Amino acid sequence: MIRGLGILVGLLFAGEAVSRYLHLPIPGNVIGFALLFLLLISGIVSLDKVEESADLLVKNMLFLFLPAVVSTVTVFGVINRQLAAFVVASFASTFLVMVVSAKVVDLLARRAVEAKARTSRQRGF
Repeated sequence: MIRGLGILVGLLFAGEAVSRYLHLPIPGNVIGFALLFLLLISGIVSLDKVEESADLLVKNMLFLFLPAVVSTVTVFGVINRQLAAFVVASFASTFLVMVVSAKVVDLLARRAVEAKARTSRQRGF
């Protein structure tokens, strides 16, 4: 588990370094996550090395968001002044994500049905 945590933290730091060195507008943790994805896909890092540590982090994710929630209290005055825009943006973005997700699921389901039908025809069923 310590090795997996070391890999995850190392990739986090590597992503931060890449983001700062190249002056990218992408957060370092996102770059680190992409690096982890590439390492897993290429087989350089096996899933069993990081799975236990990742599960631990996911199970305790609420504690990782706690500082962000507390920091919103410090800027509550700004949020209160822009409350209408904040609420509209929250509902609009939630609705947009739901619509896009539904369209993607529908598209993937249709392609799966078409692929299954194509496979059945090729096998002669």
